[in-house]
Amino acid sequence: MLENIPDSILIGGHKIEISAATKEDFRKIFPKDMVDETIGYYEHEHNKIYLWAKLMGTRKAATLLHEIVEAINWQNDLGMNHTQISTIAESILAVLLFNDLDFKKIE
Repeated sequence: MLENIPDSILIGGHKIEISAATKEDFRKIFPKDMVDETIGYYEHEHNKIYLWAKLMGTRKAATLLHEIVEAINWQNDLGMNHTQISTIAESILAVLLFNDLDFKKIE
């Protein structure tokens, strides 16, 4: 379980489970040279997002948002590359963190 993150979310109408992962978990998925830099992963085959269990604060939030954008990219066949996905996720996170916006209250 990841603190302050739900066990699942809906993205494009699909339930996506969110789980904590260890570096050992990532070793089962990624080539050895990618494990150290991997902190999150969206697995479209099983509708799951994995976040490195040791993430904290804004890094955890940024990684979750990055994997959400990965899911949107895959579900909609947008063809965004990793740099584009990272830029969108970090930019949206900055808007959400540094502005007093409550989208539920906007009419």
